[in-house]
Amino acid sequence: MEIATQCLARDLAINTEVADIILTAKLAHAAFSYGPSGGVHISIASPMISDSAELAVAHDLAARQERHAEHLGGGLTAAIDYVASLEPAARVDLRTLALACSIDLIEPRGDQRSPLARGVGAKIADMLGHAPSRHWVPDEAFFKKLPKPNLIEALSEMGHNDPGYVKAKKGDLVPLAVRSAKETGWLPEPMRFIARDEVLEAQAEAA
Repeated sequence: MEIATQCLARDLAINTEVADIILTAKLAHAAFSYGPSGGVHISIASPMISDSAELAVAHDLAARQERHAEHLGGGLTAAIDYVASLEPAARVDLRTLALACSIDLIEPRGDQRSPLARGVGAKIADMLGHAPSRHWVPDEAFFKKLPKPNLIEALSEMGHNDPGYVKAKKGDLVPLAVRSAKETGWLPEPMRFIARDEVLEAQAEAA
């Protein structure tokens, strides 16, 4: 879910209204609700760095982060003074960036799906009109990391079902997967956010 989180974060960083809704909801839920708060973690102590090597650097986002970060390294008192000095629009920008850099959709292991995390991701994506492919598409490096059975499964999902792939060399299948992913918009399973009926079922089980 790391790439999925980072793609969401980049759209969240430019949508102050959605960021304010999510941050307020998370804080209010933690303060007043006895229900489960799983699905999304806001790591205030150690924010996630959104410009990972997995994604191309978002220079505008990095510049905005650096502009604020240079004033926030002197402890909480200095940070409070800095935030208090900002105009309202700049304060909103800082709050939006901080949330975008700190949000993390939680799945404890790559082979274990978290319905709550995917449900929260689906909700945020819907509010943002988010499409992960705007920020990332599976490339050669991604497909080279996949075990051959998973690569063949991905090709099948893209419409390629040749039985001969089992005997083919993995290196010969990777270029086909790269081209087909671009043509079809295919994304790996963790980036296909969960259906709403599954979300409701998971929430009912957690409650």
